[in-house]
Amino acid sequence: MKLQADPNKRRLTRDEAVELLLRPLAGVFSSLSEGGWIHSVPVHSAGDYLAAALLVTAPFALGYAHAGLAVFYIAAGVAVLAVSLVTNYQYSPKRAGAPAREAQPA
Repeated sequence: MKLQADPNKRRLTRDEAVELLLRPLAGVFSSLSEGGWIHSVPVHSAGDYLAAALLVTAPFALGYAHAGLAVFYIAAGVAVLAVSLVTNYQYSPKRAGAPAREAQPA
């Protein structure tokens, strides 16, 4: 039995395919913008700690802990954890779109 194409279905045009692929990227970039949800304190700090945990555990979970590349992943995870521990995640109005002061002439 040979399957026949459904006559009601059509192929995407090139423009539709590009739009379909670029829409998720637009969502990612908008979430990374200054007012995006990723910059809220709980999401940002949780993401940092999750990234550190994934980097440290990946060599063991994926079975390449004996390889030389594992040292790089573990060191990167420890570095991300160290930076996260010293980061001040508190909101500051100086960063949130407050107008910049003009330089005073000397």
